[in-house]
Amino acid sequence: KQWYQRRVRAATKVSDNGDSRRNSELMERHEMEAKQLRELQRLNKIEEQRLKEIQRQQQIEQQKIVELQAQQHLQRQLEQKRQQELQLQIEREQLEELQRHRELQNLQELQRQELIRIQQKERQREEEAERLRKEELAKKAEQERLLEKERIRIQEERK
Repeated sequence: KQWYQRRVRAATKVSDNGDSRRNSELMERHEMEAKQLRELQRLNKIEEQRLKEIQRQQQIEQQKIVELQAQQHLQRQLEQKRQQELQLQIEREQLEELQRHRELQNLQELQRQELIRIQQKERQREEEAERLRKEELAKKAEQERLLEKERIRIQEERK
């Protein structure tokens, strides 16, 4: 019986040692896997943080792009407005120049008409003066003729 007990104890001991060794290996492997899992989780967290930072940077870049596009749009609008104002100014100046030209033409036409009127009055005065001169000459000629007649009559009376 003792022998059997010793034998069972020895077998159990060996069996325990085997189990114990196997348990110990399993525990080591489990600890190693747990360590690897914790390391992977730590690396995953770092990667997630890097990914979040990249996304945040992308959002910042996207916002910058949107702001730049908005600024460019405003600049284009301002440039268009400036061009329109410039075009309006040019058109206004052209219109004013055209109006001045028309006023000058009107003034020149009025001056031409006034000159014609003055020339017509001058001609009328000259014609009137010529008519009066001719009348005066005709009167003088008539008076001289009458005087001559009178002289002849007086000479005839003296004879």
